[in-house]
Amino acid sequence: MIMERLIGRDLEIEEMERRYSKPGVRTLAIWGRRRVGKTFLIQEFCRDKPHLVLTAIEHSLPDSIRSFDETIDRYTGIPREKDSKNLCDILERLKDIGTDKERTVIVIDEYTFLCEEDPSCNSYLQVFIDRDLQNMNAFLIVCGSAIKMMERIFTDSEGALYRRFIGPMMIKPLSYRESRAFHPNMSESDKMRIYSIIGGIPLYHLMMNEDTVEECIKNNLLGPYAPLREEADYIVSRELDPVSTNLRILRAISDGHTSVKEITEVTGQSKENCYANLRNMETVGIVAPLNPMCGASRKEKIYRITDNLIRFHNEILMPNTALVSDADKDFAYDRLLSVIQSFYGPSFENICEQYLRDHHKCRDIGRWWGRTKEGSTDIDIVALCDEGRGEYHVVCECKFRNKESGMREMIELESNSKYMKNCYNMRFCIFSRMGFTDDLKEYAESNGIELLTPENMYRDAS
Repeated sequence: MIMERLIGRDLEIEEMERRYSKPGVRTLAIWGRRRVGKTFLIQEFCRDKPHLVLTAIEHSLPDSIRSFDETIDRYTGIPREKDSKNLCDILERLKDIGTDKERTVIVIDEYTFLCEEDPSCNSYLQVFIDRDLQNMNAFLIVCGSAIKMMERIFTDSEGALYRRFIGPMMIKPLSYRESRAFHPNMSESDKMRIYSIIGGIPLYHLMMNEDTVEECIKNNLLGPYAPLREEADYIVSRELDPVSTNLRILRAISDGHTSVKEITEVTGQSKENCYANLRNMETVGIVAPLNPMCGASRKEKIYRITDNLIRFHNEILMPNTALVSDADKDFAYDRLLSVIQSFYGPSFENICEQYLRDHHKCRDIGRWWGRTKEGSTDIDIVALCDEGRGEYHVVCECKFRNKESGMREMIELESNSKYMKNCYNMRFCIFSRMGFTDDLKEYAESNGIELLTPENMYRDAS
């Protein structure tokens, strides 16, 4: 399915337009993970401007150069005198483009495909920017999906392109609020379930365009030809090295081994290598450490998988390989339904955290865990906020389950909050998919406690 309109990305388009409108700004580097919508974003930006898009081809520099030549031929209407041999020849052909009154946008998409085949490309591009682009009425965008490589190319102080692309833009997955627009006919709870599985990746939402969550899962993640079943492994193999080690780390985290000490014990690697691999996964948005709030232990980082599809792959698909690849998708779904329902909880917490950021001026946000008289426990979300009238903490529990939340949950939240340190001006909040009991509603109204269901969280959203 082709995206008919740009969803989200208003800030990105606004920033791109701002830079394009300034004659002194001539370059822009854009990167982000595969499927995040970089190419469509650039297409929308270029829609009403003169533009030339050169898209590199993976694993084939000669094919890329040939494609570039043909694209330039079509754009100029002038057949080339000879075939280009490398990017240097292509850039030489671009010198005469962009001399009209309106600036021409020149895009080199999937730039890292070129660099993987020919490291000299960075030097060629540096010379073009320093010598030729300054005299052109053009705006150069360089885009790529290999996040670590793009960061290294454009931010390495010893690299050829250092300071040639000031203020690069990393395109991140859409928020839940933005992703909702892909599923206008679904209930709010089902929109949250879809987001819990695939996150904010536009292409995945376009693929999951069925009317129910059940159909989305069956048609995209189950069966021998499920289009998204192997996508998680492909993301890891494209971004992380060594692949097998990183897959073992993800498997360990999904099995509940979330501290570095536990991960090293399970995977058999050194602590130094484990930290290095986790940092790389943080860079590309696959894992993140929990942020300890209000006295939660900071001695050792606790990690979680933040890429929803990778977490779904590791917690649901991989442990049930034979079942999910069976041709009887109805049978597989029925057998997996209970674990799928349990899967939604952590992602619901992330959605609730996004809601808090949208509705409060959060200075810091994370989680609390510690010991009480009853043993170890935690609080799902703690946010330090300041809206100009003094700091306060929002203390939250998130329940994505098939029953109402009641006074038991409220009493537990209030009790656990007493063990937090340096937590002041507390405001309590409970998020609950199935709503709340009457006694909790009455208590909340009398005590200024916020109770939120998926429906009233986004009642006013488009």
